Amino acid sequence: MKKILAFAGSISSTSINKQLAVYAAGLLDKVEYDILNMNEYPAPLFSIDEEKNGFPENMLRLSERLKTYDGFIISLAEHNGSYAAAYKNTIDWLSRIELKVFNKKPMLLMSASPGGRGGASVLAAANAYYVTVENTTISAPSNAVEGAIISIEIAQGGTARTVAWNTVFEFAASTAPTVTATASKTDIFAFRYNGSVWQEIGRSQNMAQT
Repeated sequence: MKKILAFAGSISSTSINKQLAVYAAGLLDKVEYDILNMNEYPAPLFSIDEEKNGFPENMLRLSERLKTYDGFIISLAEHNGSYAAAYKNTIDWLSRIELKVFNKKPMLLMSASPGGRGGASVLAAANAYYVTVENTTISAPSNAVEGAIISIEIAQGGTARTVAWNTVFEFAASTAPTVTATASKTDIFAFRYNGSVWQEIGRSQNMAQT
């Protein structure tokens, strides 16, 4: 029987996203599931300097645990239009241990928020983050509303991969840019949604990963 891991991208004891993740997992049929409590896996704030001390034991344990599941349900808390700090820090560590954090397994992403956009901003951010583990085409972020602004970070792993863009992205120079094809380098592109296409509003390329 397949087994799913469900959790919230939050460490709040009263997280509505944890409630949503648990509820969604309970609706599964003929599938076993576990609930992850992120508070059980604390880690220091990620930095290159901190990484020189070695990977935190909790992050190594979590990375190995993720490999044992057939899929994931994640409900993301939204803080200032993006991930909660604890979730982002966890992903930063996990992606250094294993670039394919969720091992290319199926994932259901959700969000609950009392804000007017109901978590749409963090879901757009989640859809727009790419660590290139293979040659890929960047598709349109979902849940877009007019005026939304996203940044797309393309972080090349140990082996550089090629990246193509969906036609919903428009660039300042009218043609899609050449993505930095150097291992361990990062490009960041910013876009604003005008109701039909994502228009580029800024970029920074060939940055060292820190």
